[in-house]
Amino acid sequence: MRRAEFGILIVLCALGIAARASLRPWVFGGSDSYQYLKLSDELREHGRYALGPAPEPLHFGRPPLYPLFLVAAKGSARADQRGGEGWARIEFVQVGIDVLLALALFAIARRAGGRRAAWIALVLWLASPFSIVFSMSVLAETLGAALTVAALAPLLLLRDERAARAFALAGAGVALATLLRPDGLLLGAAFLPALWRFDWRRRARLAAFAAAAFLIVFSPWPIRNLVQFGRAYPLGTRVDRHGTPVVHHAGLARFIASWDTSSYGNGLPTTCLHTPDCRASIALLQHDRAKPIESPAEQAEVERLFALRDKEGMSAAVDAGFDALASARLRRHPLEVLLLLPIERSVKMWTGHMLDEVMANPPRPIVPFKNWLDPLQLMFGLLMVVGGALAVRDERLRHFGWTALAVVAARTAVLGFTAICTPRYTFEAMPLAILLIAAGATCLRRPSRRSPAPAAPLS
Repeated sequence: MRRAEFGILIVLCALGIAARASLRPWVFGGSDSYQYLKLSDELREHGRYALGPAPEPLHFGRPPLYPLFLVAAKGSARADQRGGEGWARIEFVQVGIDVLLALALFAIARRAGGRRAAWIALVLWLASPFSIVFSMSVLAETLGAALTVAALAPLLLLRDERAARAFALAGAGVALATLLRPDGLLLGAAFLPALWRFDWRRRARLAAFAAAAFLIVFSPWPIRNLVQFGRAYPLGTRVDRHGTPVVHHAGLARFIASWDTSSYGNGLPTTCLHTPDCRASIALLQHDRAKPIESPAEQAEVERLFALRDKEGMSAAVDAGFDALASARLRRHPLEVLLLLPIERSVKMWTGHMLDEVMANPPRPIVPFKNWLDPLQLMFGLLMVVGGALAVRDERLRHFGWTALAVVAARTAVLGFTAICTPRYTFEAMPLAILLIAAGATCLRRPSRRSPAPAAPLS
C-alpha cells in the first residue's frame, strides 16, 4: 500500500475512534446488558454459568460466548452504567474490535472489488451511527458483526485450491456466532452458494469439513446442558426481563406471530409473565393494526388461558392452548400468516432504526439527527439490494454477491417469519450490506466481465 494511503487509513481510523468515544455518556445499558454482566461475574468468581451465586440455578437461556468475552474484557473490575473501570474496559475492547472490523472490511472489499470498493467499505463502517453506538454498548452486536465477517470471509474470498481450509474455518466461525447468539446459525445459508460451484463429490467432502469444524467448536455447550438439565437446549431459550429462562413459550410466540404486524409482540411471551391481570395482558395484545381477537369465542379462550397462566405460570398447558389458537388462525388465514405478515415484519425490521433501545437519552445536539436514522437504515437496505444485484451480474463478483445475499435473505426471512424481528437484529448483517454496496459501486463504471454475445454472421 502506498504511504499516502496508509496515512489516510490511520487518520480515518483515529476519527472513527474519536466519534465512538464522543457518544460514551449517552449510550443506554438495559436489562440485557446487566444479565450478561451477572453471568460473566458468576462465571469468573465461582466458575458457575448462572445469574448469581447459589442457590441461583445454573443458566441455559443464553449461549455463553458473550459472557465469556466480558470475563476476558473487564476481569474483576466493576461495571455498571453509573461508572466503573470494567464498563470502560468493555467499551475499549469493543471499539478496538470495531476498528479491526473496519480494516477487515477494507481488506475483503479491496480483494474482491478493488481500491474504490475498499475505501467505500471503510468509510461507511467507520461513519455509520449504528456501528458507532453499538461499539459503546454492553451488548453482543459488535462482537456478532465481527464474527459474521470472520465466519464468511473464507467463503466470500473462496479459492478452489484452498476450499477445504475455507469451509473448515467458516464452519468454526458459524459455531462461534451461534454460541454468541442463536441467530448466528443463519450464517449457514452462505454455504449453499459456496457449495454450488463444485461437483457433488466435492460438495459432500467440503460440507463434511464444515460440519465437523462446527460440531467441534459448538458441541461443548449442548453437551453441558444435556448433562445438567437432561435437555441439550442448543440455541438456549427465551429469557424474561430478569434473565430467567422461559421453557414453555413456543405456543404463545406462534399465536403472536399469527397476527402481529411488527416486532412489538416479540417480548410478550416473556413480559406477560409479569402482568398479574389477564385483561391487562390482553390489552397488551391490542396495538397498531393487529387483530389478535377475532371472535367472542376466541376472546373467551384467551381469557381462560391467561387466567390459567395466573394460577400456574407459563405452563405446558397454557402454551399448548395458545398453540391451538395459532393453528386455528393459520387454517383461517394461511396466506396472511405464512406470507403477508412475515413480509410486512421484514420490511419494518429494515426500515425502523435500530438505536431506540440503546440511545434512550441522547444529548440535545443529536436529537434532530435521530429523525434521520429511519431513512438512513432504509437507504442502507435499498443500496444493499442494488449493490447485490450489480454484483451478481458481474462474473468477477458473482460468487461474492450470492454468498452475502444468501445470508441477508435467510436472516430477513427467518426473523420476519418468527416475528423475532427487532430492528437491531439486522446489525449483524450490516457488514454484508456495506460489502455489497461497495462491490456494487465498482460495477457502475467498470464493464461487466460477462462473455460478450457472439456477433451476427455477415450476410
